[in-house]
Amino acid sequence: MMKKEQMSITKKESEKSILGSLLKEISWDGVKVKQYRNGGLGLENVLSTEVLQILYFLPRQHFLGEIIQALHIDNDAIKTTLYDEIEDTQFDLFPGDHYIFDDLLMSKNINVQPDAFLSSESVHALLELKRIKRGSFQKQQLGREFYLLSKQAKSKQPLLILIISQEPPILVSGEGRVNPTDSIKRTLTELFEHTTNHHLSLDEVIKQVDQSVAWITWNEIEDIIKRQMINYESENISEMKSIDRLCKALLGAIERHR
Repeated sequence: MMKKEQMSITKKESEKSILGSLLKEISWDGVKVKQYRNGGLGLENVLSTEVLQILYFLPRQHFLGEIIQALHIDNDAIKTTLYDEIEDTQFDLFPGDHYIFDDLLMSKNINVQPDAFLSSESVHALLELKRIKRGSFQKQQLGREFYLLSKQAKSKQPLLILIISQEPPILVSGEGRVNPTDSIKRTLTELFEHTTNHHLSLDEVIKQVDQSVAWITWNEIEDIIKRQMINYESENISEMKSIDRLCKALLGAIERHR
């Protein structure tokens, strides 16, 4: 039997840990850390960690790839591209503070805290996961995230992925229920009045929005995992049992956080 050639791990790769990323986030919660005593049930960060960690390890095209294919977006090309490149896509969960303005010393700089980045050869995606229970987006949150995303993407295709409890319109603080693309375009117009550090013009960024904002619900993800778990085939019994355990753990996480 041929053995897989041993691969070296770079220092940067060894420092990446999805669970460690969650612990880092918790460390900043101060007195609010008490809310994790029940296992963090219903909390976005805990749900995101449990689900994304399992999707990180499951066979990519069969599971995460199917979620990508099911995204609601009027742009099949970007879904196909990310699906084709999903096996080598890099995960970055809770990547910390990112700033709208290049000058970090500015007193009125605007920070953005993405839930995760997925970066492939051709696509740079930002994930925003909301809890399964009722919740809302902060005012300007999605517009700021899209500004950051489109700026970081450079030559890659930007993709903002929303994982939400129910289909749009979404609830945005101060705006009520709105289409996410409408909220993003309004915020972009306001941001461009105060900054010129984007390599694209306002019109160019706004044109990207309709082709670069996708959403999917937690119920849809649950159905995909159930279906793909049944459809997964392998002659290796140990592999099949491993896939079964991972899928049940993911489904269990979704059920616990309802």
